[in-house]
Amino acid sequence: MIHCPLTRTLCLVALCSLSVWSADGTDPTAAAPGAGAPGGSDTSSSSSSSSSSSSSSDPAAATPDDPATQALRKQAADIAAQGMQAMREAEGDPHRGVDAAIDFSHALAIYKKLADGDAICEMQANIYWCKKKMNLDNLQDYVAKKGAAAQADFSSAQAVMTTDVPVSEAQGYFDRAVKYRDANPDKHFEIAIRFSEISDRFGDGTKQGRDAAAIFTHEQSAYLSQVNAERSAEHAQMEQELAAHASRFQETPAVASGELTAMPDKDALDAAVESVKKLYGDDIDHATTVNRKRTLAKKLVREAAQSKDDAAVYFEMIELSIKYASESEDYEVLLTDIELQGATFKDFDAAAAKKAALAKLQSRPVGNAISKLLVDPKDKAANLLVGKYYCYNLKEWQEGVRMLALCSNPQLVKTANLEISGPKTSIEQKSMGDAWFAVGRSAPQAEKAGAWSRAETWYLSCEPALTGISKSVVEKNLDTIATVVPETITDWANLTPAQFERLKGIAEISVQARMDRTDTECVLGEGERVRIVASPTDVWHWNNGNNQDTTGTATAGVSDSYSYTETGTDHHVHTYSYSSNYMHQGIMTFCVGDGPHTALGIATGPGPLFVEPENPYSYFGTGEIRIKILKVGDDD
Repeated sequence: MIHCPLTRTLCLVALCSLSVWSADGTDPTAAAPGAGAPGGSDTSSSSSSSSSSSSSSDPAAATPDDPATQALRKQAADIAAQGMQAMREAEGDPHRGVDAAIDFSHALAIYKKLADGDAICEMQANIYWCKKKMNLDNLQDYVAKKGAAAQADFSSAQAVMTTDVPVSEAQGYFDRAVKYRDANPDKHFEIAIRFSEISDRFGDGTKQGRDAAAIFTHEQSAYLSQVNAERSAEHAQMEQELAAHASRFQETPAVASGELTAMPDKDALDAAVESVKKLYGDDIDHATTVNRKRTLAKKLVREAAQSKDDAAVYFEMIELSIKYASESEDYEVLLTDIELQGATFKDFDAAAAKKAALAKLQSRPVGNAISKLLVDPKDKAANLLVGKYYCYNLKEWQEGVRMLALCSNPQLVKTANLEISGPKTSIEQKSMGDAWFAVGRSAPQAEKAGAWSRAETWYLSCEPALTGISKSVVEKNLDTIATVVPETITDWANLTPAQFERLKGIAEISVQARMDRTDTECVLGEGERVRIVASPTDVWHWNNGNNQDTTGTATAGVSDSYSYTETGTDHHVHTYSYSSNYMHQGIMTFCVGDGPHTALGIATGPGPLFVEPENPYSYFGTGEIRIKILKVGDDD
């Protein structure tokens, strides 16, 4: 597509070029000496001689796959592309129209050698257009300064510009334009050029000229619609990219939709406070650590959505969430809570509420920096501090990297922009991990774990698809990260072998299938909790005494569903199935003291901890499965 101002583009379409390639495929400028350049020179010969870099052989005799032909075709395409660029720039600089004509003439000479009729028509059409832009007083001086080869090309271009085509060629022109339109239905600009040429050349005095004018009008309208659609798509993409890079402090405040709720009166709010405290009393009593307060703040705002029918209760649940978010410095929850209030209640000034809440946290460096971002979202120092806190402390990476992209640290700016781009392939994900690994390597000790935790996320994402050196590098870096970053597991049911190996437990035990019960030698105190995790690759083998061997892991034992067939008295074969009332044969269970047997997970004291295979049918078992016993914190 020609990227020029729309109004100018449509004018240019109407003044577009006139091709001089005859209906029978011959070149009229070559067949009629004297019709081209002054002095009766042979235009075809002149064009060929001007292309000093062209091959002297005749590629037309070669096959399309011939290397020499391919090289020559690429040369012509490159020169033509150079001419198209000059054509675009001719809008503001008439000299570039001359440059375009010279390039197109040079490409034309090569296409003639290749006997490429379509390309020849295209180059001649482009050359004819170029004359519209060459209103230079110093034209000859400009061409002369470009050298003898350029002068020869320009002479060839002038011959194309001044050639007349007889009316008898009208049908041939029209047929070729229709053929191009049918083969390229979406190229409305190029189609319009071809029919405009026919309309201008042969006029209303011919049927072809009249038909071409009507088609030109249609294609001109289609092109305008196409340009508008492309610009809309480009605008939408640009808006999407801007949104992806905008931090939460750059975003336009959301406008509440629907009717706002009136603020509850004092009596209703006082009653709601008592209701909320009673409902969440246990959670409030246990909210004694930073993580527990953050957990409660998120729980309150999440569950508040279910109480919107009671405005007072909803408001107080959000207020309580704000309290614990402030105390635990979970600024994202704090800001989101206030924005929810502003989007729900009449006469609630969210901007003022944010300033008031943050004013209470002015002694906290991050709180103070957020206050600055509310005034100037592009403050580099504040974006650096808040961005790192969001990423490393709150694990709000999507919001945090947008701030880091605006910060004063060049390495973090580059890394954040890579993150925003959304790596998709395994190689891109490895590069993302490498970037965060490099950040962590040069970061202060207090920030190293935060950066490396992100590197670990990307490494674990791409590791299964990597091979060779790339995989070795990732494994080595993960080992280094493991010395600083505690293993973070979110899906214990689908633990990977690599994750299991990196876990650091308080005990590691091999549990034998042949043992009815294994004492872990861990005695849990009152309320003490541990998590029992089994290797996902270790298996037990079981034999039912009838030479039927089965295999199962600690979490996926042998199926407890069975089926058999028998021939009934009616002489028909019947299939029966049944399931046991036990847990699957061969899975691992635990119990605390004489408590119930439970599938692997979290065990709570008090009492000694035992593990054993589930073996209700007394099968004979062999093999061993390794387990690790992990300390479970109060905040887990």
